[in-house]
Amino acid sequence: MDPSLVSLVIQIAAVGLLVAVLQTVLEQAGKGEWAMAVTVGGLIVVMYSLVELISGLFDAVRAMVQF
Repeated sequence: MDPSLVSLVIQIAAVGLLVAVLQTVLEQAGKGEWAMAVTVGGLIVVMYSLVELISGLFDAVRAMVQF
């Protein structure tokens, strides 16, 4: 496997764990709105990382198809 891909998977897992902990703490403190904001923020960070990866995939496919 590509080391950058493994790094990306670990980064996504770390963001997920951090969001889960923060959401739990904020829910217990009665700050449900902030918990939702943290969840949405974590989702945006992960989606941005995936969009960059998918963009690179499309560029590689485009380069392979063109002669």
